[in-house]
Amino acid sequence: PRHRAAPTMEFRRGDNVGPLHPEPATESESILSAFNVSRRGKGPDPRVWSHANARLRFLVLGLGSFMMIGSYYTLDMISPLQVQLESKLKIDALQYNALFTMYNAPNFILPFFGGIIVDRLGIRTASLVFAIICLAGPLIMMLGAYDLNYNWILVGRFVFGLGGEAISVCQGALITKWFGGWELALALSVSLELPRLGSVLAYNLQPYLYVAFDQSLGDCFAVACGVSGASLLCAIIIANIDWRTDNAHSTSAYEIEEYSGFEVLAGLSWRDEIREARKLPRLIWLLALSAMFSYASVLCFNNIANEFLQDRYNMSHKRAGFVQSLPFLVPTLSIWAFGYIIDRFGGKVQMIAISSVVFMSVHVAFATGRPNPIAMLLILGLGYTMYAASIWPSAVSIVENHQWGIATGIVVTAIDIGAGIGPLFVGALKRHYNNYDASEVFLAALGGVAMLMAVWIKRENDRTGRPLDGQTSTVHAKKDDTLHEHAPLISER
Repeated sequence: PRHRAAPTMEFRRGDNVGPLHPEPATESESILSAFNVSRRGKGPDPRVWSHANARLRFLVLGLGSFMMIGSYYTLDMISPLQVQLESKLKIDALQYNALFTMYNAPNFILPFFGGIIVDRLGIRTASLVFAIICLAGPLIMMLGAYDLNYNWILVGRFVFGLGGEAISVCQGALITKWFGGWELALALSVSLELPRLGSVLAYNLQPYLYVAFDQSLGDCFAVACGVSGASLLCAIIIANIDWRTDNAHSTSAYEIEEYSGFEVLAGLSWRDEIREARKLPRLIWLLALSAMFSYASVLCFNNIANEFLQDRYNMSHKRAGFVQSLPFLVPTLSIWAFGYIIDRFGGKVQMIAISSVVFMSVHVAFATGRPNPIAMLLILGLGYTMYAASIWPSAVSIVENHQWGIATGIVVTAIDIGAGIGPLFVGALKRHYNNYDASEVFLAALGGVAMLMAVWIKRENDRTGRPLDGQTSTVHAKKDDTLHEHAPLISER
């Protein structure tokens, strides 16, 4: 059966901290003390190992975010080394941009099935599998970099891509399992943007490492392997915490995941699960298209931003790396505020529309003149922050519980299609015109299409009763569920 009775647990009126609310531990009991056997000798203390324990919940949020830092660092580490890669590997702009396409190629469809894999294998197992793949890819790239072999680096990027995006689906599932109520949008926004610190580190650190390592590309790639190894360690710790919490309440993983909002489709075939995707509301598909064009207008620019800033503004390699990092530094610092605003006051549709206008305007400015690059990239980062804080809560707030993994996978797939095909156009235009003016026109056009998608989303949202306008404060409750009446919900239609 797809729905089972909820486990018997004590809920407290006024709690709004997560999908499951057993009696929390007292303030004096530390999380670390729960690694020992409880006083009765019957396993971990359920008052500490609980989804209602705020400190444990935010520890999971932090570890889940740092788990992704290695993925983002490895993905973007080649961008500040574009000039050096093209020189040492003897490749042109199109071949360089193909490195990003190779990463995204398996993710044209894999994140969609990644959601199904998470639903079937469980969050813990899937996270560990994909984290291991994310370490294998950089190891292959490191060997290729030491030999100055472009083809081996391409293979490594492909292997890395097999796990790099799918693990983000695991991260989203993990957050929806541990968070609920008004905290959900904030937790999703933070977990998806805090890992961008990996990109910021790559943009700023790689130029210095290249000089410190005597211009050795292999040594620069070796650092990425170390960061990915640390991310795997975070995944292992999270799996241990999640297992202990489930075990402390003597509740099956099925029940925990179902009633924390990331429900498993037990007993359904792959074909049946694809049918579930066809039942998704039209708004999900519109949000996916919006994400495809919006993210492409930002990510495709940042792929070439270092060389762009050096060529157009005569910046040094290191300064270009810092300025390049600004669009991802802004969300890292301010995503908390935007997530809180959306949680409390709504406004997701408006933020999606405003951010798309920002994307188009910044690229139009670069295509038609020489504006202040720091100001432009700060504005671009602000628009990116608004968009990220609104798109992910929107995607999970309008579908049923058991469709969360599939819905998230569809949005991630759309983003990867845009981020995979876009660089080929940017690289081809650069090779043909020998400058980035035409590439900026292309990126401005992507922002324009994103703006049109925002209008379509607004109209569809109005037509369907404005499901995106409410706060992310409730969870879909089904009539045959037996959750306690005071358990918080994630979406109220």
